[in-house]
Amino acid sequence: MKLGINCLLLIVVALIPDLASAQGWGYSNNRIAISADGNNQPDHMHRWSKADPDDWGGTPVALAMIAKLQAQDKLVHFSYNNFIDAPAHTSATNHMKIGVDGAIERWNFDKNIFFDVPEDNEAAINDLVEEIEKSTATDPLYFIHMGPAEFLYRAVKQVIEDNKSETLSHIYIISHSGYNEKHLRRGDPKFDKKPVSASDKHHTIAETMELSGHRLNYRKIIDQNAHWDPNKLFGSDDDFTVWYWMRDHKDPNIKWLYDRMLVNEKGKADCSDAGMVYYLLTGDDNGSPSKLEKFFGEGIPTNNLTGSVESQTLNALRDFNIPSIDGFVPAYKDKGRRALAVNAGMYKEKFAAATAIFDGNSGLYNVTITTVKETDGESTYRLRVSGELVGKFQNPETTQDMSTHTYTFQNIALNKDDVIQVEFNSTSNGKIPEGNAFAFARGRWRQLEIVKTN
Repeated sequence: MKLGINCLLLIVVALIPDLASAQGWGYSNNRIAISADGNNQPDHMHRWSKADPDDWGGTPVALAMIAKLQAQDKLVHFSYNNFIDAPAHTSATNHMKIGVDGAIERWNFDKNIFFDVPEDNEAAINDLVEEIEKSTATDPLYFIHMGPAEFLYRAVKQVIEDNKSETLSHIYIISHSGYNEKHLRRGDPKFDKKPVSASDKHHTIAETMELSGHRLNYRKIIDQNAHWDPNKLFGSDDDFTVWYWMRDHKDPNIKWLYDRMLVNEKGKADCSDAGMVYYLLTGDDNGSPSKLEKFFGEGIPTNNLTGSVESQTLNALRDFNIPSIDGFVPAYKDKGRRALAVNAGMYKEKFAAATAIFDGNSGLYNVTITTVKETDGESTYRLRVSGELVGKFQNPETTQDMSTHTYTFQNIALNKDDVIQVEFNSTSNGKIPEGNAFAFARGRWRQLEIVKTN
């Protein structure tokens, strides 16, 4: 017999004394909608061109919490990359899509409720409008506010135009962030690169509440970041050690959550927005890495067969071997920068190689490498599959030493047990003096993200 979410939560609470005994804000097996930002494609109309990457880790963790309680059917809407008027992802890695698609495959969420907003913001807004207009006193909608308010504002405006304003009284909005309450992608002179007309100005959550006639219910819990103490809440700054239980977990899908946090280009261990879902499901707005560890316990229920996941992340330090191959120098682990690298002091203008075994299903995949840009040289990276060279690229020039860069090798044919080989070199651009010569870049790179194409 399949247990309902309330029964499952009672079991979890009974086993985990640290959890609160009630769900947040009266939540009781109701519908859930979530809207997050996470945009990685630069928006050249705004001085803050991309989103904070906290949602790259927060989204998979939030979905994992819902899956832990087998409440997938209660999630009725999830929109992401929700910066209205921002461009779709074309040249930058769509980290939100990778996280969302990975969760769908691992825990059997309905893929039809997920919307990449810049791809079709009208469809995404209309879907949220439909869920809002279903809402009644006995069937409320809980909305997790993970991005700026303009997306929600436009949905509320449409509901009013549809003469369904009464349904807004049954919407419960949970937030934890002043940024999400007030940030404007258009219409803030401090950030607009060009003046924005009044009709194109975006709106805050206060303006959304006013538009609704203050029918919407709104609760702001404590900020889920605790940079002063990595053992509290859901953002531990640059301290990943409090999340090593994810990295070392026997459930590979929980290990994947750790991998998704590692893609944060700021080097932060941050899944702070997931704290709102933790509050909704447990009633506790003072979560922590250790509480989440107890919440997940032995793992997350799944009906998927081993190897059925169609996206995975291979970490350079953990998942790759450094073999002895003729024609290649040995790589080394640069743990401080979380990367594999070439010792340029010993090996100049030389390639190293690292290998991993692909354990997914046969098919075509997009393979995205995350490299580290270096001011003293533009290293070259090559990808081989079972000995065949399938692509290469060179790091771009940079003025920001040790910033990250992503490049996608598209439509790569992979079969189970193929050997994936990444090759990377030390090189110098002759721009950074070092003694009587010039400094060398070390070909650093951090991971491969492998996502099955359509």
